Amino acid sequence: MATEVDKGAMRNTIITAILFLLSSTYCYAGQPGCRLQSPLKQVVASFDSAGKDAVTTLVELGRQTHTCFALPYLNARALRIPVAVHERNTSVETLINRIFRKCCAYAVSEHGGIVTVNLRNNKGSGTNVLLNHEVPEFDLSRTWLASAENALRMRIQLDLNPRITGFAGTFPTRDRNDTVGPMAVSKVRVSEILDDLVRQSKGATWVVAGSWRDRKAFPDFGVWRMLEYSLANDTVAVELQSVRERFPEQ
Repeated sequence: MATEVDKGAMRNTIITAILFLLSSTYCYAGQPGCRLQSPLKQVVASFDSAGKDAVTTLVELGRQTHTCFALPYLNARALRIPVAVHERNTSVETLINRIFRKCCAYAVSEHGGIVTVNLRNNKGSGTNVLLNHEVPEFDLSRTWLASAENALRMRIQLDLNPRITGFAGTFPTRDRNDTVGPMAVSKVRVSEILDDLVRQSKGATWVVAGSWRDRKAFPDFGVWRMLEYSLANDTVAVELQSVRERFPEQ
């Protein structure tokens, strides 16, 4: 028979567990996050953008509608040709068409709330083969998004070169309130992990950082860029400029 002390200890344990669950839920629910339910069907009351390239315009659409995108293929046209979009009461899917129709051939798909815009069938389009690298194991405690990305970069580099004994240098902290995790996955592609990180974030679009075909080496310019919706437009512009330099005009 349980004593009053035992009952009290049990009650405290239950209360602690409930508070932990509530705090964990709040961490996720308290963030604006990605619209995960039928994002392509979402109707946008008003969207206006002009004079910016297609990728920048897509990020603006994502930020306004909480739609999270993945762009595993890019080309020079998508990063340079200005587009103009002025629509009312239009679905996200139709807006994507308006953004890319004069720029590039594209295909759209959605999985788990992440919308992938594939620009593969265009002149000069490129990707990084390491997006398809299968990560044997990736364990992540709760942390902010930029820190999680850095952990993934180190994991890939260790996979490619097990002789690495350490890493030097720093990485941009960006928005430390944009938290993700915990995560424990195995035998998944880099692109799938990026999708999961974005899915847990306050909202973002990830794009390939440049064309790369060497499966055995990690490029100096990285594999992807994460464009967080909580960051200032100027910060996103700087990130996209670094990508633009990796896709020269044809």
